[in-house]
Amino acid sequence: MRADRLMSILLILQRKGKVTTRELAEELEASPRTILRDLNALSGMGIPVVADRGKNGGWRLLDHYRKTLLTLNKEEIASLFLSFPDRYLKDLGLNRSYHTARQKLFPSLPLAAERRAQKFWERIHIDTEPWKKSGGKKELDLEPMVRAVFEERKVTMEYERADGLKSKRMVEPLGLVARGNQWYLVAQNEEGIIKSYKTGRIRSITVLEESFRRPPGFDLAAHWRTSKEQFVTKLPEYLVKAELTPQTLKRIRFSDRFVRVLDAGEPGPDGWISATLRFDTEQEAMECILGYNCQIRVLSPEKLKRKVVDLARSVVELYEQE
Repeated sequence: MRADRLMSILLILQRKGKVTTRELAEELEASPRTILRDLNALSGMGIPVVADRGKNGGWRLLDHYRKTLLTLNKEEIASLFLSFPDRYLKDLGLNRSYHTARQKLFPSLPLAAERRAQKFWERIHIDTEPWKKSGGKKELDLEPMVRAVFEERKVTMEYERADGLKSKRMVEPLGLVARGNQWYLVAQNEEGIIKSYKTGRIRSITVLEESFRRPPGFDLAAHWRTSKEQFVTKLPEYLVKAELTPQTLKRIRFSDRFVRVLDAGEPGPDGWISATLRFDTEQEAMECILGYNCQIRVLSPEKLKRKVVDLARSVVELYEQE
């Protein structure tokens, strides 16, 4: 396509500075006559393409116009070539386009930046997938949501809450956010409240013909940061003072989903370590602590100590009945 060829000519002029008609024709696999027509077309668009005559002549861009890639330093250019998580690209249907675009851009980079970008590409990989995939319900196709977001069209959807209750909703999609291995649809509901919906809980969705106007000045990234901070402050918190064996402390810090170590001291004379643990609820604290059997010793709350003892006795009684 001619538009692609015109863009390629600009990138080549940016990279090489000065190029002859023959060199452009060979690189773009076009005739010299076609290249001359393209150069005239660029000039007609107001792009300052000029020809230098003589032995060392050729086509070049006026210095003030040689910008875009050349105004970026090699680190800035290289950062653009960090690998983007394939999972997100596949969800959006952009994985092939993304990799093709990077391949096309590489030959147009300044040499120093090309080498740096190549190292970023080869030596840094970003993977957001969990070690084990959950066996939950298959996530809904994102294509209708992406279309509704870009076309600013309302949607109706059946949404299932965490408690299993389903409801029909009509919302105005403002954007999609990927966090961890989960997508969220940020949308304004019929009451004018902007909320986030887990796409994994959307059971069906229909894009309507009816359009809507985005809230003036709405910033998706800023909204997400604010809503995330508000969500975190509302999370339940149950603090436990305890002593742990060094091995248990390492295990909790490495892999446990239901408990977080807020602080920990140095091992005492007996080898145990004093620490503050954060759970969501008292029930989770009881079950987790009991699961570590004699590797965690609760110091406070006193009420929790008694409940752990009662729970342990109930387990013993259960198996003594067999």
